[in-house]
Amino acid sequence: MLISSKGRSAMATIGLFLLTSMISAQEIEGEITEVKGRFFKITTTDNALVPVGHKGVVEIVTNSQSTEVPFIISAVSGDYIVGKANSFQAEVGQKVRLQPVTFDFVQLVGKQMDVKLSTGREMAGLTLNELVTNEDGSTAALLVELPDGGGATRLSFSTIQSVSYRGRQVYLADVEDVATRPSRSMASNARPHSDRPRTRKEILEARAQEKEAAEQAKYEQWLTQAKKNGVVIWPEFTEKERTDADQAEKDIAQEVGAAVAPLEVYETKYFIVFSNGNPADIKSVVAHLDSLHLLVSKMYQVDPDKVYKGKMPIYIFRIQQQFQHYLSRFLETNAEGLSGLCSYSGDRIIVATYITSNAIDFADTLLQLASLAEVRAYKSKSLIRPWFTEGLADYVSIRLLPQAEGPAARRKLFMTNLLQMRSLNGMLLKDNDLSVTERGASSLLIEFLVRTDATKFVDLLDNMKAGLEFEEALQKSYGGTSQALIGAFGQSIGAPQLLP
Repeated sequence: MLISSKGRSAMATIGLFLLTSMISAQEIEGEITEVKGRFFKITTTDNALVPVGHKGVVEIVTNSQSTEVPFIISAVSGDYIVGKANSFQAEVGQKVRLQPVTFDFVQLVGKQMDVKLSTGREMAGLTLNELVTNEDGSTAALLVELPDGGGATRLSFSTIQSVSYRGRQVYLADVEDVATRPSRSMASNARPHSDRPRTRKEILEARAQEKEAAEQAKYEQWLTQAKKNGVVIWPEFTEKERTDADQAEKDIAQEVGAAVAPLEVYETKYFIVFSNGNPADIKSVVAHLDSLHLLVSKMYQVDPDKVYKGKMPIYIFRIQQQFQHYLSRFLETNAEGLSGLCSYSGDRIIVATYITSNAIDFADTLLQLASLAEVRAYKSKSLIRPWFTEGLADYVSIRLLPQAEGPAARRKLFMTNLLQMRSLNGMLLKDNDLSVTERGASSLLIEFLVRTDATKFVDLLDNMKAGLEFEEALQKSYGGTSQALIGAFGQSIGAPQLLP
């Protein structure tokens, strides 16, 4: 927690009266060095104390006239700051000024600092875990973690002479001589220290800002890795670009309708469906799509409103011949043997299929194709091996459509053959289509990974989307090898000797 009420009696026997001397706040200047969508990177003269949510202004020069536009800080790293522009387009080279930063010990919670005690002892590399306050709101103690696994300790605030963060002194205490220290009654009337207890709202806001900063820092690290590996990143689209993309898909659908069959438009919050099927049947199956998107977004731990360029386009044809005609003419793809397709072209991801006689099987096919599209639309255009994408498609379909026979039958077939299997026969490294048995194994493996650690599952996907091979991505996320993974997976399903 950021601030605790524990230990409020800690000062009862201490008759010290602190006169705190804060380091004077100064305006911080910088320059925009990189721009990505609404976010921009700032190199500053000093960002040691800049908190997330802090405000600043960007100087914009137009026709020799200078105007200052406000912005807020969305993330702080060791070498730079990330700003977020809501009302203007940032450009490299623009000058930035940040409001003066007033020091508050809350800013150091979770960070490393150096402390000098009034005895002269210097303690470097302490991590501030928690602040303990008195009833009057003044700081009673700092709960800190010692470096190199040295354990935790409590530093009485009265014993602290100074605190430095990243080489800069941010706090200096002036302790009066013992002979002139006032009584406890005088101290109780003293002006409270600026580190007053936070309200619940302030604590929640601080936590939200810290979470946003951590997520932004994590994304920056991922972006660096992805660029290093030459991965093509999905850009961040503006609302206008999303609206324009939706209209462009409708225009294309008009051409498809003229060439193949007239199509009706069915829109959900996240999908736009074009179909010439029975309206009641189409509405029934389309209702599952947004549920799929919300489930997958929750699994990926992302905002469901910020995934696609626009609404995901899906074509559902009444008969197979229309589906084949569409693929041949508009996607230049041979549809022989296909019941559906998830196609990628530039910034477009397209799902196409046709209606079959079994409504549940058709819904299962549609959900699986949409699941493949979800993986493709996530973060980068890096391709993921089939065991992951097809296993995830089956896993999602089972969650949303448990009455579908296909995914469950594939799992059952794998479990039936398990006693005769000694390995997965290199399934994790295959680049082509999986067998029915492998599909069953892959969906069970996906379920095992999610159940083991849902956050590490996302890390695994992130690492693969950054261009890492599966073995390296697995080591980075779960901290183990594929052999260890399959061994643990085998143990969970009664086959402890199972190999990759």
